[in-house]
Amino acid sequence: MTDFTAHGRECERLSKPQDALEAYSSAIQADVQVFEALKARAALLMRFGQLQHALADCIHALQHDPKDAGLWISKGNIEIAIGQHEDGVASLRKALELEPDAPEALFGLGSAFHVMGRNQDAVNAYQAVLRRDPNHVAVCSNLSTILIEHGHHAQGKQFAQRAVAAAPRFANAVFNLALCHDALGETAEAERVYRALLDIDPDHDRAMVNLGTLLGRAERNKEAFGYFRKAMKIKPDWTLPTMNAALTLREMGQEQYAKDLVAKVVEEEPYNLLAALVHAVAALPAVAKNEAERLASRDLFEDRLRAVRISLTSATAADIEIATGAIQPYYLAYQSDDNRALLAEYGSIIVDAMSRFQSLAKARSKTESDRLTVCIVTAYARKHSVWDAITKGLVKLLDRTMFRVVLFSIDPRDPCPPDLKVDQGDTFVSGHGSLSQWISAISEQFPDVLIYPEVGMNHRVLQLAALRLAPRQYAMWGHPETTGLSTIDGYFSGAVYETDDADHYYVEKLIRLSGTASFYEPGASISHAKPDLAASSDGRPRIVCPSAAFKFQPENDQVFVDIVKANPTADLVFFHMTKRWISERFEERLRKVFSDAGMNLDSHVTFEDWMSPNDFHRYLAGSTVVIDTMGFSGYNTAMQTLEVGTPFVAYEGRFMRGRLGAGVLRTIGMDDLVAGSSETFVTMVTDFVQSSSLQQAARARIADMRHKLFEDLSVIAGIEQELLNPSVSPHS
Repeated sequence: MTDFTAHGRECERLSKPQDALEAYSSAIQADVQVFEALKARAALLMRFGQLQHALADCIHALQHDPKDAGLWISKGNIEIAIGQHEDGVASLRKALELEPDAPEALFGLGSAFHVMGRNQDAVNAYQAVLRRDPNHVAVCSNLSTILIEHGHHAQGKQFAQRAVAAAPRFANAVFNLALCHDALGETAEAERVYRALLDIDPDHDRAMVNLGTLLGRAERNKEAFGYFRKAMKIKPDWTLPTMNAALTLREMGQEQYAKDLVAKVVEEEPYNLLAALVHAVAALPAVAKNEAERLASRDLFEDRLRAVRISLTSATAADIEIATGAIQPYYLAYQSDDNRALLAEYGSIIVDAMSRFQSLAKARSKTESDRLTVCIVTAYARKHSVWDAITKGLVKLLDRTMFRVVLFSIDPRDPCPPDLKVDQGDTFVSGHGSLSQWISAISEQFPDVLIYPEVGMNHRVLQLAALRLAPRQYAMWGHPETTGLSTIDGYFSGAVYETDDADHYYVEKLIRLSGTASFYEPGASISHAKPDLAASSDGRPRIVCPSAAFKFQPENDQVFVDIVKANPTADLVFFHMTKRWISERFEERLRKVFSDAGMNLDSHVTFEDWMSPNDFHRYLAGSTVVIDTMGFSGYNTAMQTLEVGTPFVAYEGRFMRGRLGAGVLRTIGMDDLVAGSSETFVTMVTDFVQSSSLQQAARARIADMRHKLFEDLSVIAGIEQELLNPSVSPHS
């Protein structure tokens, strides 16, 4: 009689699985060695993905021998794979009754519990495996996955490293190791490991997208785009790499190519939230070609927001976390129009989207502390314009007898600032995590007050600001524009920046702090900058406008023509940005304006390369006069100019964002350097260029008065007063 089971095993050895399957079926039909044939066929059917048939064979085989632990393990794994989790757990536990500590059963239980969201049970099962096999590759890899999901990247890294040490080509573990390096701010190692993974699995689309994202953060956009494009080819129905490619193209200045990619996704997936958001915000150009394009972009943005709201109705929580803040209407702030209505509509959509996550915030518990817990959430807990002007003073000077400070840094690269008083109960939280992890981290501190120094510059900060995580929530002027979010109760600004009727430009309650609303510490390297590098070789007066090119709006271009006409021997200086395409587009637009006026741009205007801070300060120190940006004034530019002692001419606009430089000058009593019209602005600049005595007098006044700008304790006192005696109503 033919031994069908033995023949089947031989066919498997010869890599003839179909013949093996037929042999096992023949054995079962002939009622010969049925138990062994059923076990073998079940295992083969599992390999073929025919799970229901495999499950039936396991059940049939167990009728012959209900004490076969291996069969119970196979049955349990199949049940888990087809979504019958409770049945699978029961089968695996039956296997453990028959064979205590069976690693395959414990591993299966761990996998089942992980899928079921019973993570502690999963960890317990996996640890039982590790007690027998400390370097079990799959277990170490899966434990790292659980730890990563809970934001414990340092521990996750350790398990991933153990798995990779044991099996260097185990793709899941290598991917987890790269994720941990990335989350811990170990960028170089993350890049190396992602590249190693792509050597192991050249079609690993998630590794491609993550590596592209990492390279994009480092502004290595051409490389980033290459990886997004590869992922698009491998998985064309996955929208994320396409949208990331579009965002990267936008950063590279290839806006039309980016728009075409986004438009294609919007056409194919009209309810895709990420595509709808990118499509809306991308309507706002970094540098408008002319005034007509700028005005049209606002209407287009408003129109496309309607599609975003419609897309929101069918979006999942995962869709919302990916989409919200992926691109923000950052460039809108540089347009000198009232943006409240547009940002209120945008903010309303964001708040509605984020409401899906509100239930993750822990309910507040009453504490006996005499101090208020003030949580500060920022993406810049390091040397940065927002940190220098706003956040550092708060962290350093809030009275710790009245306030406990918890500083949340979204950027994992940020170290704990030395100004944080950990010995007095302060807490520093930094790192990379999911939205739910950040919500938990903040709500676990039970904040009485949340302060966001800048909203509109980081996607995670925007997401958190659009939630109710504290009874009172405030924004500050790090991004000098209303947030548009109904979840933000108050907006800290400076009285010197705001007009009497400015309240209606804000969705939030406007809170006017004294002076410049900044505790700014002077920098010794700035105030001692020597102008030796900066002197013009030809002796021409130098008028410097050092702002980023996207701040210049077409409506103000004529002012530069007028300045040059009034000062034909002077050199008007702008700066090329690191994203050179932005400044080149501004230069191209300016060239046309000058040409229309019958003037040669190159004879009067210089574009300098972006400089290091030290070289920039020396350049300012050697300049004749530094001029403000109309529409979006530069606070840090004004402060650094005055620190080196160079005259600064400000233009006072309608909104706070266009009045920062003017506010700085008014604070030190130099109102005569503040222009209220373009004509006056040109006249003031011309007076400085043509009068050395005026220059000298201004430098002397600056040297005498600029100390009033530094270390203004009244600003901190004003914030403390609001926190203790709020002008906004608390929310439960």
